[in-house]
Amino acid sequence: MIDYTLGDTIRFVVTFKDNSEAAFDPSSTWGKIFDSSSTVVQSITNLVSGTATGIYTYDWQTVVGSHQLGPGAFQGAGRSGSFNYVRRETLFKLV
Repeated sequence: MIDYTLGDTIRFVVTFKDNSEAAFDPSSTWGKIFDSSSTVVQSITNLVSGTATGIYTYDWQTVVGSHQLGPGAFQGAGRSGSFNYVRRETLFKLV
């Protein structure tokens, strides 16, 4: 788990792979950021395509007075065909 100072921008990265472990670009993406009580603190409607197949990012600006100190998690999701792929990739801590 990586510590971030409240007020920092955190770049979350998610990698989409199919059942054969091959990277793929989903037809649509979304995500959620959770606090320590698993409450959604932000819903994301679209992740940003990265520099390689299957790599997507989201930059989250934390705000003093709006976000709680403590652990949290980022979950990225993408759709390919009739399947939704959900990746809970990043655990973090706001200090």
